[in-house]
Amino acid sequence: MPPSFLPYWIKRSLLIALLLLGSNRQTQAQHLTDTLHLEPFTLHSTTINEEVITGSKFQSPDSLTQRFFQTNAIDTWLQANTPAYIKSYGATNSSTISLRGTAANHTQVFWEGIPINSTMSGLTDFSLIPTAVADTWQVQYGAASLATASGGLGGNVLLKNNKVCNEKWCHYLQTSVNTLGNYQVHYGVNVQGGIVRHATCDVQGSKVHAKTPLLGRVREGLKNVRSASLKTGFQKYPLLQQLALNRQYPFLHQFYLINEFDLQSKVMGDFVINYWYNQAYRPLLPSFFQSDQGEEQHDKSWRSSIKWKKAGDKGGQWSAQAAYTWEYLRYINPHIYIDDTSRMHNVYVKTGWQNNYFQNRLSLIATTKWQNSWANVRAYQQWRQQAIGGMSLRADVQLLEGFKMSMLLRQEVINKEMSPFLPYLGLRWKFHDQLPLELQASLARNYRVPSLNDQFWLPDLQEKLLPEKGWQYEVSLNYWLFPALEKLGHHLQVNVTSYYMPIHDWISWQPDNTGIWRPQNILEVHASGVELATNWMWNISATWSFRLNQQYTFTRTINQASRLLGDQSVGKQLIYVPIHQWKVDGLLQFNRYYLHYFHNYTGKRYSTADNYEAGVLVPYQLGDLLLGKKWEWGKLRGDIQVKVYNLWNVDYELVATRPMLGRYGELRIHLKF
Repeated sequence: MPPSFLPYWIKRSLLIALLLLGSNRQTQAQHLTDTLHLEPFTLHSTTINEEVITGSKFQSPDSLTQRFFQTNAIDTWLQANTPAYIKSYGATNSSTISLRGTAANHTQVFWEGIPINSTMSGLTDFSLIPTAVADTWQVQYGAASLATASGGLGGNVLLKNNKVCNEKWCHYLQTSVNTLGNYQVHYGVNVQGGIVRHATCDVQGSKVHAKTPLLGRVREGLKNVRSASLKTGFQKYPLLQQLALNRQYPFLHQFYLINEFDLQSKVMGDFVINYWYNQAYRPLLPSFFQSDQGEEQHDKSWRSSIKWKKAGDKGGQWSAQAAYTWEYLRYINPHIYIDDTSRMHNVYVKTGWQNNYFQNRLSLIATTKWQNSWANVRAYQQWRQQAIGGMSLRADVQLLEGFKMSMLLRQEVINKEMSPFLPYLGLRWKFHDQLPLELQASLARNYRVPSLNDQFWLPDLQEKLLPEKGWQYEVSLNYWLFPALEKLGHHLQVNVTSYYMPIHDWISWQPDNTGIWRPQNILEVHASGVELATNWMWNISATWSFRLNQQYTFTRTINQASRLLGDQSVGKQLIYVPIHQWKVDGLLQFNRYYLHYFHNYTGKRYSTADNYEAGVLVPYQLGDLLLGKKWEWGKLRGDIQVKVYNLWNVDYELVATRPMLGRYGELRIHLKF
């Protein structure tokens, strides 16, 4: 049995707080239009302006796309709307990201400007980040990540709160239930007035099962019942079939609390205070070949930040941020007598200054940062520490109308050792108003130090690892077709991006001759690819509209050279990097009704470094279908949605021996009042 999830006094206090917030609301119903306004797709959103840099690709979802994923973890949105490949270890288990064929710890994740990658492993478990923790998301690809920090060889994912409320009080309620027996409840409130620009509070509790649908439970008295969930595992592997028959299903309990206070003062400047508490408990879903169930994982984390900014007396703007994060992880495996506890602490301080000159044709941005991290796990044998300091200077220049350039210089110090000098140069050229063509290009040098796990896991057996380093090149072309047809309601955009990254001393975890997994440096890895994205939007009439997006990704991440003689992985694709991905989503809207379909094709992936055919994960195609309606009833307004996941009930794996869910349905209700 799982432990009591929250002490009684905490539950009672939260309930009283929510009731008090709700009892003092002052709201007015706002007029809802009869139609949903489709927003043109763009790869150049300016949602998070301070993190945008000229010459590289970045992407943010529009408000309509966010509506489709409000009850999911953020990995679902990333898988559906970006070229990313999400590597999930099964329902309720962890999931990590691969951007542009890179490893999970090559993608840096920031919440409210602070890094939240694990201090220990250097990666982020996206299954524990619901989309509701942020109102604005942004993905920076490749070299664009250098605008925020070094180390993001694949890119960065930025999460930020940006609630919009036109009244003194706004309340948000989201709830969902699905045919697996999962439920989720999320409540948020936004308050503003006086010196309080806005104050928000978000609370969510959820329970996620990996088990048979309700239909299977209704029929369980019948003979020969087979589950639509985890179908492959149940039919082919005795353990999972036995777990299904005994109704012993893995699940995920999760609770989080987020608060933000945005205060403004003409004298002192603006202050923003954020904190995010997260707690999760889950027995882990076994693989095909495990003899029985028993592994479990407990996660807790606390993230807090205070930001300040103020306009200077002679122009420009000063800013500062201080943050503290704490993480706790406990892993239990009774079969091999493991009960390990990991504790991680992180302190982060950042300062900045920016100003505009020559009628905003020149912008200068200077930043400094300092980060100190500590972690302890039994394998380390003691507390381990990593300190990173650095500074950057950036200039954004508009030389001609339609021509912009960004230059950035970054220098960092890691544990008292200087990193290489990290430059960035990016260009963007819009040729002519009459020629809807835009060209972008960038080159940058990037650098990533090994994580604490890389350096200190089994330190008595470990060789010293070298930092990863290399150059990143990118060219992108945007073309708006048929601009004359926009008067008829058409909008068509095409984006083609090509990139190339030769990375030296790539860090890869692989088993040695004794079967012990340990990190090692691959002498040279070349990651390259092409990303093609198109968007067609057609406002057919005042009541009908249609949108069709597609993304194709070709990715090659090849081990070019090794330090090991006779290494069979040289010249081969790295593991769990699909060469081909194709994603299509279509949206049809009539008045307040909308129908959305998403289709995903993922090509074969290799699960062994030598690309042995017996370890190939076969290609798969998935489809999700959603039907929704916007509605208004008195002071209430919101959406009701019905969604079917894995519509075609496909058997597939994202990680070898880890089965994924079959077809299941979900009912969602979103309210604002």
